[in-house]
Amino acid sequence: MFDTKKDVRTLSARAPSQIGKVSRNRRIAHNMSVVAGTRVPVRSIREFAEAGYSAEKIAKEYPTLTIEDIKAVLENDRAA
Repeated sequence: MFDTKKDVRTLSARAPSQIGKVSRNRRIAHNMSVVAGTRVPVRSIREFAEAGYSAEKIAKEYPTLTIEDIKAVLENDRAA
């Protein structure tokens, strides 16, 4: 039998090396910066932060992200 939920979890799994990283790929999100291993645009995380959301609140909006991912985006933003 098929176990769709298990298949989705397997396909959605991120490598530990992708946690807390930002990446770009021309085949993902039109080459925009995204949280590595996801399709979550860095721009979206930035907009939530600019609106006053804490890292914890952003994580509630994007449950697939870790606090480490969100902090990496915000720190990367400050360095740019």
